[in-house]
Amino acid sequence: VRGIAMSHRAINYGMNRDAYFPVANRELMVLIAIETPLGVENIHEIVNVEGVDGIFIGPADLATSMGHLANPAHPEVQEAIRKIEEAVLPTGKFLGTVAPNAQAAQKLYDRGYGIIYMMSDLGAVVKAAQAEVKAFKEAQNP
Repeated sequence: VRGIAMSHRAINYGMNRDAYFPVANRELMVLIAIETPLGVENIHEIVNVEGVDGIFIGPADLATSMGHLANPAHPEVQEAIRKIEEAVLPTGKFLGTVAPNAQAAQKLYDRGYGIIYMMSDLGAVVKAAQAEVKAFKEAQNP
């Protein structure tokens, strides 16, 4: 059962409903975010739910919920991520996560991830601003 909203962005704020509704169910994906130890513990059951198209790992949230504040590199978190990968990849369902840069994204892709969020508009603006501030400071102190 789903709701029908007539004013959201996907439907162009109500101006595209005749084109949107006929294809919405066919084109939408259902991804379940795994960000807690309970999600990791139940990954086999979750990934086998009918209608679930894939699993998304939120590495920083997972790390934090495991007691390793924003540290997805912690060995315990990496083991949890491996457990998720081992449960999802053989199913042929999507596995997704985030990557800090192109090199990390490539490694994830090579491991079988099909959805990788890399960068963000805000992150790109922040990096550009930091580079400009650094260049300005360096120009002041040659």
